[in-house]
Amino acid sequence: MLIKDDVISGVLARLADHYNTNLSTRFIRPLTLPVFTDDEMAQKIAALTELTETYIAQGVYLDDLYAQILAMARYVYLVRKDIIPNLRNNAGNVGPNDANKVFRDMAMSNLAANISVLADLVYELYERAVRVDELQNAKKRPVYRDYPGVNELSRYLGKQ
Repeated sequence: MLIKDDVISGVLARLADHYNTNLSTRFIRPLTLPVFTDDEMAQKIAALTELTETYIAQGVYLDDLYAQILAMARYVYLVRKDIIPNLRNNAGNVGPNDANKVFRDMAMSNLAANISVLADLVYELYERAVRVDELQNAKKRPVYRDYPGVNELSRYLGKQ
């Protein structure tokens, strides 16, 4: 079901901006590459963060949105579980003459906080999608109830 909602569009825009500005950077992206071994998850995250203007203009299908929300939630979970605990070890050595050392250190120092902000945005997007889904399907079963994996969303985002 195609939906067009101003609140969802706003959250999508904020989420995409946050992800592209703070997490998909030249300093963080190489560290999170192991998370993207699942091509399907990577494609869904790319669609969520790169097609925002299209979604705002045309709307988004609930099935696609739930899949993308779940993919981003899995990204948050995997970064928290696998990347952040080993961040300093995986970052490698930086030479004393590296002009980007300060930027790299800032990006790594803020990774946990930026992932938390992303988790909050993903959860806000999910909550609004569920509300719209329930309103659109008032007389029949909402889409999210039949979507596999949605029950793991709270655990992935640390919202238990």
